[in-house]
Amino acid sequence: MLKKILKNKKGLTLIELVVGLVIFGIISVAVSASLAPTLFAFMRANDFAEYNILMDNIANQIISDLSQSTVLPEFTEAGDWPEPGWNDLTIIKSSVIIHYSIMGSDSSAPAMGILQREIGGETWEVFPVDFYKRKVVAFKLETYSEDPLSYTLTVRLENSNGDFILERDYAVRPLILNQHTPDASDEENGDSDYENGGNG
Repeated sequence: MLKKILKNKKGLTLIELVVGLVIFGIISVAVSASLAPTLFAFMRANDFAEYNILMDNIANQIISDLSQSTVLPEFTEAGDWPEPGWNDLTIIKSSVIIHYSIMGSDSSAPAMGILQREIGGETWEVFPVDFYKRKVVAFKLETYSEDPLSYTLTVRLENSNGDFILERDYAVRPLILNQHTPDASDEENGDSDYENGGNG
């Protein structure tokens, strides 16, 4: 039996080879088509996780100063991208004036959307350019509609061509707002701690 196998030197014919390649191609396409949605979903989830890390880092940097501010923050209409009121925030923390803005923010879509921090006339990038992965960042601070003693920090992420990616809101309460606020009973009792800047 072994001798017969060894004597049979006949190889694959061209037709057999072509048929084999066609079958292999059909199987490969079928497998790729079935795996494509899973792979795409994985890539989307990975991108989403990266975007959230980027936005959380930016928000945490601003919130770390905001939460310790000793004077109510000033947010003006100076910034004008993507809408008026964005990308301009001044925080006073223990008599130190901190100003946040975005490099490249102007009336046109910026080539760069990089968070800048200015103290005493010195400005520097909070994170290196590579940190942004070619994404454009914007931020806005507003009073929280349901609680006038809190603020909402909105961080927005876009592609460099202006396509919207993601926007998230972060709640923050400046240190000065942790002071005691007067209520009706304080007025009846003549409590003046709040007026004198006390903590009650």
